[in-house]
Amino acid sequence: MKKIFRLLFKIFTFIPRKTSAGARAFAKKFHMRISVKATIIFSVIFSIVFAGASALTIILYSNYLKQTDEYSVHAVRQLILLTAVVYPIAMALMLAIGHYVMRWILLPIKGMADTAKTITTETLNTRLEGRGSGDEVDALADILNQMLDSLQLSYEKQTRFISDAAHELRTPISVVQGYSNLLKRWGKDDKAVISEAVEAIESESANMKNLVEKLLFLARTDKKALTLEPSEFFMNELVEEIVKEAAVYAESRKISTGQMEAVAVTADRELIKQALRIFLDNSIKYTPISGAATLSCYREGGDYCAIVVSDNGIGISEEDLPHIFERFFKCDKARVRDGGSTGLGLSIAKWILDSHNAEISVSSSLGIGTTFKVLLPEKMDAEE
Repeated sequence: MKKIFRLLFKIFTFIPRKTSAGARAFAKKFHMRISVKATIIFSVIFSIVFAGASALTIILYSNYLKQTDEYSVHAVRQLILLTAVVYPIAMALMLAIGHYVMRWILLPIKGMADTAKTITTETLNTRLEGRGSGDEVDALADILNQMLDSLQLSYEKQTRFISDAAHELRTPISVVQGYSNLLKRWGKDDKAVISEAVEAIESESANMKNLVEKLLFLARTDKKALTLEPSEFFMNELVEEIVKEAAVYAESRKISTGQMEAVAVTADRELIKQALRIFLDNSIKYTPISGAATLSCYREGGDYCAIVVSDNGIGISEEDLPHIFERFFKCDKARVRDGGSTGLGLSIAKWILDSHNAEISVSSSLGIGTTFKVLLPEKMDAEE
C-alpha cells in the first residue's frame, strides 16, 4: 500500500517539479530579474484562481437561474462573454500593477547592490542604507553593515599589524647592515671593530628571532590555528618554577614568592607559564637594579586561582595604562630598544588568559611600581 501511495505522490508532483525546474532554467538563461519572475509567478497564480472562480461563478449562476425558472441560454452566454472581456483586462492590470509594486519593494535591494559594487579596500567605511521601515530589507542592510564593520576593523588591524611589524624589523635589519658594512671597510684588521660588530649583529639577530616568533604566535591566534591543551596541575608549583628560572637572569633584582597556597587548576600549563613569564619579564625589565618583583598564588572567590605579579619598578603612566595590551604599543619609557622590546608580549599574554576566560587587572603608579593580577578559573569549560 505504501508503494502505491509513493507512486501516486510521485505522479502528482512530477509536473509541478518539472515545471518549476523548467521555469528556473528559463529565468537563468535569460537573466530575468526578481521583479519580473515574481510578477509572472503571481500572474499565473492569479489567472488560475480567477479562471477557477469565474467557472464556479458561471456554474452557480446557471443553477440559480434554473431553480428560479428564469434560466436563459442568452443570459449565461452574456455572463461568459462578460467574464471573457474582464479576464484579459484584469490580467493586464495585474501584470502592470504587480510589476510596479514588485519593483518598488525591491528598489532598496537594488540600491544596496549598487552601493556594494562601489565598496573596495579604499572605501570600506561605506555603509548600506535600508528603507527605515523595520522590515526584512532593513534587517538585511543591518546584517551586511555589521559584516562590513567587522571587515573594516579586521582590515585596519591587519594593515596596522603589517606596518608595525615592518617598522619593528627595519631597525634590527638596519643595524645588521650597518655593522656588516663596517666589517667590510674597517673590520679586517681591527679586532675591536670585529668584536663590536659581531656582538651587535648577534644581539639584533636575537631581537629579530624574538619578534618573528611572537608574530607567528599572533598569526596563529588570528587564524584560530592554536588550540589549548588543558591538563590538571598545581598553580603554586608552576609559580615557584617560574621564580626559580627568573632568578638566573634577573641580575641584582630580587625575585621572590609572596602569599602561596596550593591551588589545583585545569588549564594549558605551557601557555599559562608563557603568560606569567611575560608579566615577570616586564617587571624585571622595568625594575631598576636592586629592585624586587614578587609572585603570589592563592584561591579567591571559591572557584578562582589568583596569580599576582608585583614590582617596585618605574611604573606605567595613567594615560598609557589602558593601551598596554595593544599590539606594538610601547610606553614612552619603553620606546628605546632596551632589551629588544617588541610591544607584543602583553598582547600575547592577554590572548592566552582570555582564551582561559581569565580576568586581568592592572594597577600602577609612576616611580612606585606595577601589579598585574590574574583571576583564573580553576576549571575550564568543556567547550574550551
